[in-house]
Amino acid sequence: MTLGGTALAQWPLVPVWLVMALLTSRTDASGQGAVFRACTADSLSCTGPQLGAVAVLALMIAGVCAVIAVAGARVGRYRHRRRAFLVHWASSVGCAVATIAIIATAAGAPIW
Repeated sequence: MTLGGTALAQWPLVPVWLVMALLTSRTDASGQGAVFRACTADSLSCTGPQLGAVAVLALMIAGVCAVIAVAGARVGRYRHRRRAFLVHWASSVGCAVATIAIIATAAGAPIW
């Protein structure tokens, strides 16, 4: 139930994950071809990854995961709230990392 609630609460972050997948990949900045064309051997100039923006988005996702964890610990009325918070936060972060990996893989962004 905890992971299901965590996954449901993560859905509003899908646009953030899509932006993060685009920011972690190298793209062709020459203006030839599509907007998010991958950097290839015939590219004139390449940009990416945008590590500063990725760090800001990662902190935002970690903050949202912390809010979800606090809510889960309060709703569950656990005796050991700190331990419950850590378990909820770890499951929320795990769900977020799995989702960004799935979205980035589907988008073709080499993030590993």
